[in-house]
Amino acid sequence: MANPETDTAIISVGLEYDADIGAATIWIDDIVAVANDTAEWETLPRRNWRIDKEARDLILTRDGQDTVGYHLMKIKGGDKPALLSSDDTATEVNENFVISNTVNLALIATSGGPATDPDAKRNLSAYWAAQAERARKALPFLVNARTVE
Repeated sequence: MANPETDTAIISVGLEYDADIGAATIWIDDIVAVANDTAEWETLPRRNWRIDKEARDLILTRDGQDTVGYHLMKIKGGDKPALLSSDDTATEVNENFVISNTVNLALIATSGGPATDPDAKRNLSAYWAAQAERARKALPFLVNARTVE
């Protein structure tokens, strides 16, 4: 499923394994299909889950696992953020935050420490880090943010 967010009319599930069919053992525990409009969904409280951004995984706490059990889950809302490229002229994130954080990261990457930092890049970096933090705190509340049901 290359684009699962747009795959809304799945009519079958299939497996293909033709490399060494003699050694194939496939265990399928369960495949469940639900008509989206007929299911009753409950929102899982935010304290019961988190997102591991690096691994792009949804992590349930122990309480979240107990609450969900073996029920279906649906992630709703949100969209893929627009990725910036060198040709972009607009961003979904406040430009003050992007500029401040970029300057901070560039300065900290080129400073070599107190002995080799004649331009005091670390001090400048700290200033821009504070500016980025102020801009981050001024970001609006998320609209269409993802929730887990």
